[in-house]
Amino acid sequence: MRFIFLIFLFFSITATAQIGKTFYTVITQKDTQVNSGLGGTMEPLRIVSVNKEDNSQVVRYSFDMRHKLFEDYQKKYISTDSLAHFQRKYLLDTANLHKWKKENELLVYIQKTKGKWKIIFDANYSGIFSDDPVYFRDTSFFADRKWFTQSLKVNFWNEKAFAKELAFNLIPDAALPKKYTDAVFNTWGGTRKITQGRLVVGLDSFLVKIYLSDHHLMYSKYSGNFSISNANENDFQLFSTPYPVYSSKDSLYIGNEILMLNSVSVMGDTIVFKKVGENETFKGVQPGAILKSVYGTNFSTGAFEDIGLKRTDSKYTLLHFWGSWCGPCIANLPKLKVFADINNQKVEIVGLPFEQQQDVAKTKKLIQQYQLNWKQIIQLRDHPFQKPDMVKQLAIAHFPTYMLIDNNGRILVRSSNLDDVTLIVN
Repeated sequence: MRFIFLIFLFFSITATAQIGKTFYTVITQKDTQVNSGLGGTMEPLRIVSVNKEDNSQVVRYSFDMRHKLFEDYQKKYISTDSLAHFQRKYLLDTANLHKWKKENELLVYIQKTKGKWKIIFDANYSGIFSDDPVYFRDTSFFADRKWFTQSLKVNFWNEKAFAKELAFNLIPDAALPKKYTDAVFNTWGGTRKITQGRLVVGLDSFLVKIYLSDHHLMYSKYSGNFSISNANENDFQLFSTPYPVYSSKDSLYIGNEILMLNSVSVMGDTIVFKKVGENETFKGVQPGAILKSVYGTNFSTGAFEDIGLKRTDSKYTLLHFWGSWCGPCIANLPKLKVFADINNQKVEIVGLPFEQQQDVAKTKKLIQQYQLNWKQIIQLRDHPFQKPDMVKQLAIAHFPTYMLIDNNGRILVRSSNLDDVTLIVN
């Protein structure tokens, strides 16, 4: 009986430890914006054959590097230890590689003639082009740096069979850098493998984009790179300055929580993050602290303003951090307007919209639409001179954020819920 009790105690302790951990699951879907090479491979395609008489060539693209890795191992170009590393990172199933080798390589026939490009994808991987659809594009189409995007289906194996739809981008162009000297023209191409979904932490959500940058088809914890938006943004561009690229070894700050990538499904449709700690410095200036002023560019006048928060009257000051890109912010604007109308003798509101320059017109429209008739001190995150100083100094990571301040400049409330402010004011 004592032995059984000890076993029960062990499993009870293990379960408690698991319960104490926090995991965030993100369900993703394919990013359908396929007219960009970002988030995938884009490179000169290898020449298979050239016919200079009719100005045509056949090029090749390999979907999955694992065949080449295993061949290198068999030729003793890489060690057993290196192979073990690749098996973990790329889910390299050496016993089943042959099951999808036929579909690993895509052949494309391209011919340039009389102002037209003739393109045939070997979409059924038969090795011939007579049984595949033929596409035509004007030369001007590619001259404008547009991608020709073809949806392709690839079957592969990892303990069971999978089928994957890939967006293959193609651009033949004589003006592009030439890698293969025997080519009659340059051809660049590659697949774009991105999925995206929402990470919800507290009241905020963050758009996550995870992608495969190398030649392989399956995701794993170690092969997917990802970027995350600011709180409540609806979209962002991969590889742009404000959005770092993370890997499995990186920790990231979401509000005051520190997260790490815990797992990724084979198809990239489920991502799990694990909370590994909290960073007190990211909680920002908290209630009880004295705030001297807020400053920035007045949205209406374009003039710089430094607004002191110590007042001679008994009014509160409510700082409202929001953005035109933020769904919850917009949803709360009618409620904030009602609050302002009811409490205009008690509270002076100062808006601090956190924006990109391209969103300023939308900001103006929202201010007019919801009659936000109070000062708006804009915080531009991509302006070379008008920096979002207040957002940074107060470590505003959640939008909207409301900060209620008394007439001595003391912070009374810092919250994403306007009801918390109403309780104090009333």
